[in-house]
Amino acid sequence: MLATDSAGRSLAEFLLDRIDEDEALARRAWDEQSAGSERTTAPRTARARHAARHSPARVLVACEAKRQLVKNSMEIEPDQVAELFTLEPHGPGNLPRDQTVGEMYFVERVLRHLAVSYADHPEYERQWRP
Repeated sequence: MLATDSAGRSLAEFLLDRIDEDEALARRAWDEQSAGSERTTAPRTARARHAARHSPARVLVACEAKRQLVKNSMEIEPDQVAELFTLEPHGPGNLPRDQTVGEMYFVERVLRHLAVSYADHPEYERQWRP
């Protein structure tokens, strides 16, 4: 159900590759930061505050959160999606099929929005835009 590129790679696979790249870069930055001296004063410029906000530690946490979203989306079957979104205590047995399809569509839309930040990557497919 998830969008694929011309080679058959899914949007989820594309996202996992980009997240891995972000994580590797953040780990290298973390190692360099740990090897150097720590800054003792607060950053003063907007650029410095922005850089501090996107520290390697924060990027690593964000990478793991995104990775879990993508991996969870890859494991979900249409019936499981209905179960996740229903508020019925006895399960999704009475949900119409079009509601289940709508929920799968929602999951794919989430991935498409996550992928937008990688739109400048050469492997990004225009068809993945939300």
